[in-house]
Amino acid sequence: MYQLTIIYERLARKSGVKICFNTEVTDDFVHQYAPDAPIIVVGFGLIIPAIESVDKDKVVPVN
Repeated sequence: MYQLTIIYERLARKSGVKICFNTEVTDDFVHQYAPDAPIIVVGFGLIIPAIESVDKDKVVPVN
C-alpha cells in the first residue's frame, strides 16, 4: 500500500525537521524548542465516503 504520510515524514526529517509524536505542547515546550513554525495535529481518523466503487481494489485510502 502506498503510504504517503511515511514518505512525507522521511522527507521532512531528511530536511532537518524535528517531529515529535505523542507530545503535550505547552508554552514551555514551544519556548524551549523555539520552532520556526509549530504544526500541531490533534488526531485524525480515516474517513471513507459512502460513494460507489469505494471498496474496489484500486482504491487506496491515504491519511
